Amino acid sequence: MIESAPRRALQPGEMAPDFALPLVGEEGQASLSRYRGRAPLLLVISRGLWCSFCRRYLAQLSGTRDGLQQLGVDMLAIVASDLERARLYVRHRPMKMALAADPERTTHRAYGLPNPPMTAEIGESLKTKRVDIEKIAVTADDLAGLRAAAQTITAAPDNSTGGQQQLPLFGDLVLMQRRLYPYELTEGEQREKDRHVTLGTGQFLIDRDGVVRWTNVQAITGLESVANQAEILAAARTVTG
Repeated sequence: MIESAPRRALQPGEMAPDFALPLVGEEGQASLSRYRGRAPLLLVISRGLWCSFCRRYLAQLSGTRDGLQQLGVDMLAIVASDLERARLYVRHRPMKMALAADPERTTHRAYGLPNPPMTAEIGESLKTKRVDIEKIAVTADDLAGLRAAAQTITAAPDNSTGGQQQLPLFGDLVLMQRRLYPYELTEGEQREKDRHVTLGTGQFLIDRDGVVRWTNVQAITGLESVANQAEILAAARTVTG
């Protein structure tokens, strides 16, 4: 279901809604109540695995997990994908952090992530918006990979990227990420992608009492504003310091 009315994203100072979702890498369920009283939690809510941006970000978060552990902060990522498809994916690309499956996008709605209907204006923005690749790289290795892919693309005679450091968001950048994080969509996942391509993502830092202390929410046209490792660790220090 694509919503016509804008959602209000959860704000710092509000209580985080609880949830119960199946874990991908192990048996059992993930819930917010599991972390209350034990440790602060970074909750990352993503699109389905059909989203190449989300596959890249999940891979990067495995490195961020180490820094959070040192600060005493747990991390849970939620992906809007079928449980068995998610389990198949992590068997080939293991992750350090806990991952839960939410194919019905219940947490997306509960935490107020945007999901506007696709419009001609949004479609045009996706075609023409340019992104500095340094802003979407979390680690040095990731930046090196994006630069290498950009060099291949910008060498093409018909490229219109405006230079290897800046690429259109849903043009060459999608192609780059498909090369770096390959994934073959099923027919059902392609339908989900077509229906929910405008679904937003977000990162929420929740303290031991279940109160949201920091948020970072992205609409479909603002994927370059996803929180990087330095921003996440800085926010985590405000909860544990």
